[in-house]
Amino acid sequence: MENNSKRFSWTELLLGIIYVIVAFIAFNNPVASLLSIIYVYGMTMIFGGIIALIARNSVKERFGFALTGSLILAILRIFFGVLVLFNVEIGFITIPILFALWFITESITAIVLTRGIKPFSTALYWIALIIAIFSLIIGIYLLFTPVATLAILPFLVGIYFLTNGIQLIVAAFV
Repeated sequence: MENNSKRFSWTELLLGIIYVIVAFIAFNNPVASLLSIIYVYGMTMIFGGIIALIARNSVKERFGFALTGSLILAILRIFFGVLVLFNVEIGFITIPILFALWFITESITAIVLTRGIKPFSTALYWIALIIAIFSLIIGIYLLFTPVATLAILPFLVGIYFLTNGIQLIVAAFV
């Protein structure tokens, strides 16, 4: 007998809500200082890295596998978050590249993790997969256009956090 009982994840819901709030802040203040974005980015990377470490164990329990890449990504998130937070100049210089790499790695992880949604809901699976692929395309574009990334960063922050926040909120209920 297969157990398809639904579970609820407070950590995914909380992180998803935080991501959506950050998205609306970015959309409402497009001319806000890049310094603010750098600080928020650093703190979010640290918090996201800690949550990813916690969630990695949950993924192993729910789906029977744990991605080594997710462990590495979580540690890198925490490291780069601390680096950006305590050295703003490095943050300003590297934020376009780090942001693009973050987009790419998060999107790849999301694409891999969507397979866990499919048994519960085909519609949610396709929504999550489309969002993750869209984020991956944006990440690749950002990697090759760092100057443009700085110019449109507040809008891109909003899109990223909104799409991933929605995905996390959906994942919290699956």
